[in-house]
Amino acid sequence: GSAFTLYGVTVQNSPNFHIVTTGTSGVTAWGIKIVTPSLAYTVAGYKCPSGTTPDKVTPATCFTPETVKNTDGFDPGQSTNVVLAYSYISTGDDHVAVKASSGPTRNLLFAHNHFYYGHGLSIGSETNTGVSNMLVTDLTMDGNDSSAGNGLRIKSD
Repeated sequence: GSAFTLYGVTVQNSPNFHIVTTGTSGVTAWGIKIVTPSLAYTVAGYKCPSGTTPDKVTPATCFTPETVKNTDGFDPGQSTNVVLAYSYISTGDDHVAVKASSGPTRNLLFAHNHFYYGHGLSIGSETNTGVSNMLVTDLTMDGNDSSAGNGLRIKSD
């Protein structure tokens, strides 16, 4: 596919990866919000489920545990000309995971985003065909109290 835009979309509590692009050219995700779990759990007196982490500032807000797998926020793979801008992502896994397992991923712009609970922006794994021309600017990592939290992480294949 080509020339695809997501604007003002909220995705919450996906049972697996939230947004994945594969083999696309010209993807723009602007002003999106990805939250796991939903802030619907933020109510007075709500007790966080076992294995989740309460927010230090707002204890009734529960976050997916840092050990969770496959709740990535935004995963561009084998794609070109990708923009993620002015977006908010809070997951228990990678906020963004750039991949290139069966084709190159290039010309990526991540600008003016706010990442909360999760593992940061990852390049890989699965990069054997190459990732190139990637710019990250004005990225805020906020409130992460996870020992697995990262800013920018480059993984190996």
